[in-house]
Amino acid sequence: MMGLARDPDRWRCGINYVGVTDINLMFDVTWSDMADSDFLRYTAKQMIGDPELDAAQLKATSPLENAARIKAPVLMAYGGGDQRVPLVHGEKMRDALLKRGAAVEWVVYTDEGHGFLLEANRYDFYRRVARFLDANIGANAVKLPLR
Repeated sequence: MMGLARDPDRWRCGINYVGVTDINLMFDVTWSDMADSDFLRYTAKQMIGDPELDAAQLKATSPLENAARIKAPVLMAYGGGDQRVPLVHGEKMRDALLKRGAAVEWVVYTDEGHGFLLEANRYDFYRRVARFLDANIGANAVKLPLR
């Protein structure tokens, strides 16, 4: 998502698959599986950034904070039970994109977590990806049979 925001004229489309959309949400969301982790408590502030000390940098490099710069259509897919990157990441990003009139294809697999393990969901997702790329890249897209 940050690539789409940083270089908006470079991309014809983008796909966000269970993606973090704002580092601050990693620190703020208390129901994620990382919320009470040693990584978040002791290491993340040094490796990723401190929400207080590095607030300006985290804002500058947040896809959510830079959503208004995104021009390309986006396919966003999340698991409804994802505890690693909770659905709120996608919902906030989707809402920010839609608010400015961006084209967003949104799908939530309610019975999935962080990654799609059920075969039917994987097939559905990759069919969506193929159609999305075909629609947004056109003649340069790889043609895959869609059932």
